[in-house]
Amino acid sequence: MLFKEDAMNVTKFTRLALSVALTGTLFGLSENTYAINTPNGGAYVADSVPGSFLVFPKFDIRGNSSTQLRIVNNDGGDPNVKLNFVCPGVKNVNQFCAALDTTISFTPHQTRIIDVADMHPPCNQGYVVAYAVSERSSTAKSYNWLTGSYHILNGREHEAGNAIQIQSTQSKGSTLGYNGKLRFGTGDYTALGSNLFTDFRAVKYGSEGVADTGSRLTLLTLDVLAGMQNPPAVAFIDFWNAAEVPFSTSVEYICWTEKQLDSIDANFLEDNLGTTYGSMSIQPFANCPLPGGCPPLVPYDPTMLGTISEYGDGDTGGWALSHDDTPKYATYQPR
Repeated sequence: MLFKEDAMNVTKFTRLALSVALTGTLFGLSENTYAINTPNGGAYVADSVPGSFLVFPKFDIRGNSSTQLRIVNNDGGDPNVKLNFVCPGVKNVNQFCAALDTTISFTPHQTRIIDVADMHPPCNQGYVVAYAVSERSSTAKSYNWLTGSYHILNGREHEAGNAIQIQSTQSKGSTLGYNGKLRFGTGDYTALGSNLFTDFRAVKYGSEGVADTGSRLTLLTLDVLAGMQNPPAVAFIDFWNAAEVPFSTSVEYICWTEKQLDSIDANFLEDNLGTTYGSMSIQPFANCPLPGGCPPLVPYDPTMLGTISEYGDGDTGGWALSHDDTPKYATYQPR
């Protein structure tokens, strides 16, 4: 486990520089890419604003679980939408993030319902991105009229949430992407936030040794090569109980993860936390893709998105993590 005091004291400016360096080096972007202006000079991502690029932060088709995605075309156009189902890798075992892609068409103001199991993704858990593409090709285009939601059902547990809807910065119908790569904050879509925030419910076990109440954290990164090898992503987590007592921990994953909070750190247990509820801050950290390989390799400083889901008494509720307005650049390479 990594802790902040054991790592480099990287400032926001340095982290931003590393992110830009990664975008240009690891993913091979042109030096002619340009930064875009977003509202208030920072990041702007909202699940209440239609976008050109949707992120469904999780799907689960394990056992009796089922997942449905809903995508809505809120305009009179008839775009195609490309879906990528992205799977997690396993550090030191298989860091390949398998992916499946498919394209669906829309008529004006149409709602499409996608049953994930019917799509036969190469894994039972992961995340999905959906983005508008040209009707005649798979080239991404600007079309800020898409909204979506996901619905997961497993017995008595039902979880639903909005997709994370990311807006294009270009005029409607403009072609997006560079050499097949989609850029956030540098030409195609708005920048994303640097750090994430949420409240949570601490985990509490019942007499049978099963967690009766608690929270599960889902994290993903858009800085991935879908269907290829990917380096581990690292995040530091600062969290506090309701009385403002601080704790720190870290989490590491490849492309996507979902963890019950006490599997990240025992202080997320209610008895150790000292209160039923708390708050947390998640800060991605630049991580060398290979131990001892930086330099010459560029540290991997990914952009992260995610959700928190709270459960108890058979009910599950989830919401997207909040983010700050310090812009973070990302590059997603579709399958």
